[in-house]
Amino acid sequence: MIDLENIKPSEVREHAIARFKAKAREKYDKGQAEHQGLIVDRDLLNEIEDEAIDLVFYIFALRLKLQRAEARMIKQNAKLVCRWCGEPMCKCEGGGE
Repeated sequence: MIDLENIKPSEVREHAIARFKAKAREKYDKGQAEHQGLIVDRDLLNEIEDEAIDLVFYIFALRLKLQRAEARMIKQNAKLVCRWCGEPMCKCEGGGE
């Protein structure tokens, strides 16, 4: 598990490189099996454009997912506050006094 509170810039780099190494070979081989032939013989400009379009939708979907998660966390935290006095962990026991 990465310690996100104390991570150093060099650790970000190393974790990113390690993740790339772990995923890149399998991703390339899967694409090679799907497309066959040499990658340099494909219409790379159009394929990059298509990937960029996908990326925009992935980014937007992730933004929505994070907003939804944040809204759920806010809602969950709101339930931890007394509905009568508004204090967290209060002892008014719902009397509102």
